[in-house]
Amino acid sequence: MGVDLSTYRARIGCFQNPTARCARCRSQASALLLGVILAKLWNKVMGRGPGKLVRCCYVMMSCLLAWFLACKLLLQAGDIEQNPGPTLRETDPDTHEVEEQSLTPRQNDDDLLELDLSGRNMSHVPNKAFQQNDLQVLNLQRNSIKVIPTDIGMLFQLRHLDISCNKLSHLPDSISSLSNLEELNISENKIHEFPKGMENMQALKVLIYRNNALVTIPEQVFSFPGIEELDVSDNELSEVSPLIGNLLSLKVLNLRWNQSLQILPQELCQLSNLEEINLSVCDLGCLPDDIGKLRKLKTIKLSCNRISSLPASVFQSLVNLEELDLCENSITEIPESISTLKKLTSLKVAGNQLTKLPTSIVELTELQSLDISYNSILGLPAV
Repeated sequence: MGVDLSTYRARIGCFQNPTARCARCRSQASALLLGVILAKLWNKVMGRGPGKLVRCCYVMMSCLLAWFLACKLLLQAGDIEQNPGPTLRETDPDTHEVEEQSLTPRQNDDDLLELDLSGRNMSHVPNKAFQQNDLQVLNLQRNSIKVIPTDIGMLFQLRHLDISCNKLSHLPDSISSLSNLEELNISENKIHEFPKGMENMQALKVLIYRNNALVTIPEQVFSFPGIEELDVSDNELSEVSPLIGNLLSLKVLNLRWNQSLQILPQELCQLSNLEEINLSVCDLGCLPDDIGKLRKLKTIKLSCNRISSLPASVFQSLVNLEELDLCENSITEIPESISTLKKLTSLKVAGNQLTKLPTSIVELTELQSLDISYNSILGLPAV
């Protein structure tokens, strides 16, 4: 048993000439030094002959224990990080500063000048954001902003504003000065009222108003004559104002997940340009009788309600209907007049109380998806 002393001397040289690996070398040198001492001790004991067995066993146990410690030192030496690098400076979220370069607008994919400050953990909007007079898109979503400064009204060229997922409870009056604004997303805040004058935003086409704990829709919403998409899903609406009949340009209406909504106004049937309506996860027991007047409807989503039957006009007049979702209701029968819906590509009636399908369903030659699961249907009509 022996140890190369030249190796130990090489290791011990690191103490005199420290490098980036100095800590590792010290640990390895210490382990090797311990090995040298143990080897010398072993040779000395065994050189006296096998006479004193007890002393030999004692030394052997000591050697094993010391060797275990030496191995542990070697393992620890391999775990030392050579260059951990500089530590990052922590920033207080309340005084979070936006880097200067991030305040420079850029052309987006739609060739619009956009300033994207989303997800920056900001509690306020930097003043420089309102000095970009030619800004067309401003994205402030996913921050901790509580107040939108009145200077927002200076962005006269703004067309898209996203302030969703913040901590807002109101909007500044100056927002009504954004006469070119086409899309406004205020989802996931606590905005229950609109400032006076917002009805002057005649260019507004899309209003995303999800998840604001709304009990009623602010009246100003019904004053936007050019609005084409209105999303008030995931709120607490118990009714929809008859004023909704004023939104004659509306194409998409999303009322999904308003679980206290039990009835719809007849004025809804005045929306002659409506193409898609989502009424899923409400508490509706029926639809307005005149819903057949919405002849441009392509999509109706009514899953998870209490509907037992649909007005006859749905199957007689909605000739452009492509998707009909009636899952999780209490429907007992689908009328034979469903064959009128020649453009229907998707029919979902899972989770109802159906015992059969109408024989005329085979006439729906465009039908690509049919879900009749979780019913009591025993057979399918013959083709």
